[in-house]
Amino acid sequence: MHRSCCQYQNEEPERKALRGVFPVIVTLAGLCALISYIAFRFLSYKAYQERWKDYSDCGLG
Repeated sequence: MHRSCCQYQNEEPERKALRGVFPVIVTLAGLCALISYIAFRFLSYKAYQERWKDYSDCGLG
C-alpha cells in the first residue's frame, strides 16, 4: 500500500481527536460571528429608524 493512504492509521489518538474537534470549533466560531453580525445590523437599523422617526411627517425620512 501507499504510505499516504495509511498515514492516519498510526496517528496518536490526541491528533485524531483534534482532527475531529477542529472543524466543529471553526463552525461554531463562524456561527457566533454570523449571529453577532446579524444582531449588530438589526440594532444599527433600529437605532437609525429611531433617530429619523420624527422627520417622517415632514417628508425628509
